[in-house]
Amino acid sequence: MRINKEEYSRQEILKRVGSVQQIAGAQRYLLEEGKGKGTSMIRMRNGTGMELNIISDRCLDIFDLTYKGRQLTWISKNGLVANHHFDCSRGTGWLQGFGGGLMVTCGLRNVGPPVEDESEIFGLHGKISSIPAVNISLRQYWENDTFHQEVSGESRECNVFGENLVIYRTIHINSDEPVILLHDRIVNESFDKEQLMILYHINWGFPLFSEKSELIIDPLETRLRGGATMEPGEWKSFSKPLHGFEEKVYFHELKPNKEEMLQYRLVNFELMMGVKVTWEKAQLPWLTQWKMTGESEYVLGLEPGNALPLGRNEIRNSGIAEYLDPFQEKNIHLRIELEDL
Repeated sequence: MRINKEEYSRQEILKRVGSVQQIAGAQRYLLEEGKGKGTSMIRMRNGTGMELNIISDRCLDIFDLTYKGRQLTWISKNGLVANHHFDCSRGTGWLQGFGGGLMVTCGLRNVGPPVEDESEIFGLHGKISSIPAVNISLRQYWENDTFHQEVSGESRECNVFGENLVIYRTIHINSDEPVILLHDRIVNESFDKEQLMILYHINWGFPLFSEKSELIIDPLETRLRGGATMEPGEWKSFSKPLHGFEEKVYFHELKPNKEEMLQYRLVNFELMMGVKVTWEKAQLPWLTQWKMTGESEYVLGLEPGNALPLGRNEIRNSGIAEYLDPFQEKNIHLRIELEDL
């Protein structure tokens, strides 16, 4: 039952249930087995059929997302992996802990391949997604006839004699609509300028993503990673799972609307369901598309970022790197909306 104010007031809902948790609410829990054993999680349900699970021990990343009983995200063969089961500090160790899921935060000092830069070694996609959040707050409250849930916390990427970057993250949902609002405030709490790289690795999977899916974007320019020749419109062509398929990564510069906002939509008319993700161009000017239609690895990654996933040295040498001065902050807002077509 949808518990929005257009159908039922707060009073009418509470007449019908002993606790609002019957319909919507957030709960903390702990995984008890497998590679994820000991991982702290937060489950959120908003009464519209939307349910998500947040990983407290991994930067408050969102592991999975279901809507009206359907899983919308790709879960890798790894599943959810606890931090102590892999090492993301160098090489491709990040892949051993990559469970897929709705959103994995990449950065904050490297996005893309492992690199050595200025005598420092950086692993694939950086460290931040393996860092547990602290000062976690879980709020549930009524505001008139709308029931709100909000999770917040902070994750710190730091080193003695080195960096001190902090994400202050808030994830908010309410009972009126199947929408996730994410706000990140990233602060350089060191006394030296720091190169900042961040990419939101959002992973859509079956049944939302299939050969029946349509990606709707308005690109000003698109290029294939590595500079290979690209067939016109190949980025929007999807197939059934193919044995031996090699991933393709596209870099899109999207056309903003009049409010300087960017967005993409992924729709599946067979399911009559879709998603729309919206953000500010000034905050995240690039969209990386990861098309992986292999067997088992059948996923469409649509990843807003402040840089392309090419490694910190290549981004810096290209002149498009972003820096935070000491105690400077960057605010990022993402809106993830589930659609009934």
